[in-house]
Amino acid sequence: MVDSDLHKILDDLRKLPWREQAEEVGVVCILWTKLELLIDILLLGLLESTCETTASVIVTTMDFREKIAAIKVIGFKKKPSDEWFSKLDDALKTIDEELRPERNRYIHDYWLAADTAVPGEPILRLQHKTKLVKPQARQIAIQYHSAKQISVGEIMAFQVRVLSSTGKLMELSAQSGMSYSFPPPPEEDAP
Repeated sequence: MVDSDLHKILDDLRKLPWREQAEEVGVVCILWTKLELLIDILLLGLLESTCETTASVIVTTMDFREKIAAIKVIGFKKKPSDEWFSKLDDALKTIDEELRPERNRYIHDYWLAADTAVPGEPILRLQHKTKLVKPQARQIAIQYHSAKQISVGEIMAFQVRVLSSTGKLMELSAQSGMSYSFPPPPEEDAP
């Protein structure tokens, strides 16, 4: 491929009508990794393991929902106060029941825009999920997908909700008095 062809392809990609949404979904991904990291740090602090290897193996082999469940149980057992646990429980419910499913929609749904779409206008997010629905009483139909128009502002509002939950977890982690610091990476051998 000639460099000029590559430059044209890249220029065309920059002009796509869903470019702004794509950039904001990228920010969602980055913010979500920060939330996941804080979940790991909170869980590691609650575990209070003196063995870095054991703690690392436990946390890195758990999926996100398992970590939330573990934090709830261990957080209840080690709670500095009932109020602290109530706030922790509320924050984890928000993350697991509201933010996590919405984050999955942003990451895993199909994003569609007509070739004639105008950049910055809402585009369609399509969730392909076949299920039985009741459009009217005593009627059953098959629904193959659900669609929702998404604007850049809606994605940014979701980012704020993720940041807010991250901040709440940071505050709760600090209030718990249980902290965890990742060990430094091993030193690389000099050439």
